[in-house]
Amino acid sequence: MTTFLRGLIATLKYMTNPGTSTSVATNGDYEAVGTKPKRQTIEAQNLVEEITRRYPAATLMNTIYLPAIRAAGELQRGNAERAIELLEVVTPYEGGAWLWPPYLRGQAYLRLKQGRVAAAEFQKILDHRGWDLGSTFYPLATLGLARAAALNGDAVNARKAYQDFFALWKGADADLPILSEATKEYERLK
Repeated sequence: MTTFLRGLIATLKYMTNPGTSTSVATNGDYEAVGTKPKRQTIEAQNLVEEITRRYPAATLMNTIYLPAIRAAGELQRGNAERAIELLEVVTPYEGGAWLWPPYLRGQAYLRLKQGRVAAAEFQKILDHRGWDLGSTFYPLATLGLARAAALNGDAVNARKAYQDFFALWKGADADLPILSEATKEYERLK
């Protein structure tokens, strides 16, 4: 389960029931979006349906949260094109969307083997650090840039971006799945 989806689930649970624990958001494993469809995807779908019924006129819900959750679910199911379509409605509001839409779009474009477009989405995150101070999306965007460069056959920029990612996560637990994956990808570039 992605940290993103866990965070959204926790956010939506809190918004619908402020007494709900946010532990679902704090035990993340930093997997890449869409690597393992799990029960949390169904939980997110159920929450989306509940929120849609409860708040049909809520602008933030309908223009940011719900499209992002639906897009993450589509990525979990391997439907990158549909995820991109769902995120179109968020584009005018990206400054208030806490970096989730460009990250999800970047992941979707990586899945579609469109490295240049993916890189542009990840670069948006790096260019707008003020949108969500302290977000884990900043180092993950650096990793996304590395993967996009590798996909484009640009080994020099891929290596640099991987090195930047490792520098950002130098104090992280070495056994984090995303860090292990990145290390293996970097080694294949050498």
